[in-house]
Amino acid sequence: MNLETVQLNIKEQIATIKLNRPEAMNTLSLKLVQEVNQALHEIEGRDDVRVVVLTGSGNSFCAGADLKETQQQTEIGWYLRQITAACHQSIATMKSMAQPVITAINGVAAGGGFGLSLSGDLVIASDAARFTTAFSKLGLSPDCSTTYHLVRLVGEKKAFELAAFSPLLSAQEALDLGLINKVVPESAFKSAVTEWATKLASGAPLGLHRTKQLIIQQSHENSLHAQLELESLNIVKGGQSEDFQEGVNAFLEKRSPEFKGK
Repeated sequence: MNLETVQLNIKEQIATIKLNRPEAMNTLSLKLVQEVNQALHEIEGRDDVRVVVLTGSGNSFCAGADLKETQQQTEIGWYLRQITAACHQSIATMKSMAQPVITAINGVAAGGGFGLSLSGDLVIASDAARFTTAFSKLGLSPDCSTTYHLVRLVGEKKAFELAAFSPLLSAQEALDLGLINKVVPESAFKSAVTEWATKLASGAPLGLHRTKQLIIQQSHENSLHAQLELESLNIVKGGQSEDFQEGVNAFLEKRSPEFKGK
């Protein structure tokens, strides 16, 4: 795969997608969001990829839209439709793919980058990271799933406050609001991301897949009774798997399990 603005690395069942426009703070050009889609489609459903990590190169995660590219457009409506459609497809794929997705926020996450950061199933941030919705300062409304995830994470009143005033949040403030899972010192950031990804990759793939389905993909839309039925059906499927038997054997034998996704 020939990628120019994104790096894709697959190692030890972990696929790392790195936004790679450090000179432009990894802003969302049309090429970049299209290449993120290409990378996601390359790894979606692959048995040799158990975890996906999305992060940024340099000192930024993603500073939102590439305003210089935006200014070059003669048909701004068409351009914005294309870039949001591509970015939204990436987010939809991240949410629907079987593998758990970690967004690893190494620096600024603003505008569309803010929305992208919230799209991970787990979010870990360096203490150097900063978060802001930013759209209101450009006279725009939010995109990149911001209005979907933000309301679910903090409630509609706080979500509207963050969108309307666009405060710049520290990583600790984002953690306190429940926007992210964990903050680590900048010096330990890469090792902490690797530790989380490795721990997930060593888990039972089918169990993690079904857990993601139940919590991330289905719980928001279902009634209690519908969700209870899905829990029952999924645990029955899990109980019939080789991984479940391996997990039981490993527990009884007091050793670490070796899950194969079967």
